Amino acid sequence: MKNKIILLFSSLILIGIISCRKPIVLPNQSLSNLYGEWEWIELRDTNQMLIKSPSTVGYTKQISFTQKGIHKTYRDNKRTNKHTYQITDTEKYYRSNKLYLLEFDKDKLWHSKLKVPLYFYFVSADTLLIFEYDSLENFNLYVKK
Repeated sequence: MKNKIILLFSSLILIGIISCRKPIVLPNQSLSNLYGEWEWIELRDTNQMLIKSPSTVGYTKQISFTQKGIHKTYRDNKRTNKHTYQITDTEKYYRSNKLYLLEFDKDKLWHSKLKVPLYFYFVSADTLLIFEYDSLENFNLYVKK
C-alpha cells in the first residue's frame, strides 16, 4: 500500500512539472493564430509542377500547435509525432509575405528525412502555408479545423 501511495504521489508531481510548461514567446502577436488544429490540403512542388493531396496519396495529414510550444503531427487522425517548437522572426519574404521560422527540439525534426528549416506564413486567417525547403519552392497548404 505504501509503495502505491509513493508511486501515485510521484506520478502527480511529474504530471505537475510537465503541465507547468510556459507559453512560448511569439515574435508577433498575430502569430497566435497558429495555435489549434490544421488539416493538410495539398503539397506543391513548383520545380516538378507536382501537386499532391489527400485524394492522390490516399491519406490525410493533420498538425496542431499549442500555446505551450507543443507540436503534434497526425496521419489519418492518428498521432505520429510530438515535438516542442518555437517561432523565430526572419528577414525572409515570399511574394511580399513575411516568413517566420518553426524550430523544433534538436533531437527530432518534424520530417525525419528533411534536415532543413521550416518557414511559414498565413495566406489568410484560416490558411497556413509551410515551406519544406529553404528554396521556397515546395510547400504544404493547411486549413484550420
